[in-house]
Amino acid sequence: MKKFEFHQHELVRVWRGHTFSVTAESLEEAEAFVRENHLADTTDWHGNTFGGRVELIDTDKIIDVQESIPLEHNAGIPTIVIQTPEQHAVADNCGNRHYLAESGGWRDRAIGLIKKEFEATDEQVVEFVDEFWANDSADEENLFGFDLWLHGCDPFLESGKRELYAFTYPIDMGRDATDGEIVAAYESEENEDREYPVEKLTPDELAEAMNDEGFADQQLYVRFIRL
Repeated sequence: MKKFEFHQHELVRVWRGHTFSVTAESLEEAEAFVRENHLADTTDWHGNTFGGRVELIDTDKIIDVQESIPLEHNAGIPTIVIQTPEQHAVADNCGNRHYLAESGGWRDRAIGLIKKEFEATDEQVVEFVDEFWANDSADEENLFGFDLWLHGCDPFLESGKRELYAFTYPIDMGRDATDGEIVAAYESEENEDREYPVEKLTPDELAEAMNDEGFADQQLYVRFIRL
């Protein structure tokens, strides 16, 4: 029997420590400078010396506060991956997506996921998978893209850059209308001809309509969709 070595990579959350100095007349002035320039809001300023007043001294990781990241907190993208020393994917904690992507098995998996969620022809499913399925995106992103594409909308969405909208749509579309059907109805030329057209609102706009009694709650459903 032979021994075979593998590497397990785990995505974790850690604190990074950045040591920097601020040139000022007093500690109080230095602290005020930090607050006024919003240095706690981001680390993008690290390349900015603020006219020579700020100097980045050191960066390190605080290892004792490492925290594993659950799969559901990473948009469905694997957080644990096992590879050979040559970095070939063997397994992961998200349906072995990396292995399937390398071995070619991803296509059958993608087709199976779509068929499980949607009523569509084999030709439609295969066409979408071959042209649009993105292995580096979460399954829910790809499935939502298929829903949009199936109803004539652009399936391309930038992961992580969506905003939440409230879509109000008439009850004759049915409570179980898919997100793709709702978005397609909103974008259609016939939408304005409806007695109650599909509307796309921010959460604040929806709240304003409801609070001002400008919402036909007996005629409309509401669905929150990220676009």
